[in-house]
Parts: sequence; C-alpha cells; structure tokens
Amino acid sequence: NSNVFCHQNRVNIKKEKLVPIQQVEIIDMYGRVVWTGEAVGEKTEITLNVAAGIYGVRIATGEGQYFTTKVIINN
Repeated sequence: NSNVFCHQNRVNIKKEKLVPIQQVEIIDMYGRVVWTGEAVGEKTEITLNVAAGIYGVRIATGEGQYFTTKVIINN
C-alpha cells in the first residue's frame, strides 16, 4: 500500500509496506501522461509544473498490480 497526498504542486508518495513500486505516472484529465518515473525510498516528492486541476496518480507495483488515485494541484 502507498499513501498519496498533494500540497500545492507537489505530489508525495509514501510507502507504508514493502511494496516494490516500479513506476509512477501522473495523468491529466485528458489522459495525457504529464510525469513518469520511479518512486525510490520510503517517501518520494514530485514537483509538477502543470496547470491547476485534478490529476490521476497511477502506481504500478512489482506484482503487476495498479493503484490509481486522484490529487488536486493548486499552484
């Protein structure tokens, strides 16, 4: 499991358990990927240079599972 939370234009991903996160994608309301990368360590902070709005955060784990949540970006 992971906790995903947002403050202004920063998305934070905090690992609660030893879940191997392979990839993180942040997707806008039009389905476009605006950021992709890995979450390393217990906590990852991603600073986005995007317009304010609602974004999806899609996390792929090592087991081939996906976890998606929404965040609100306020610049």
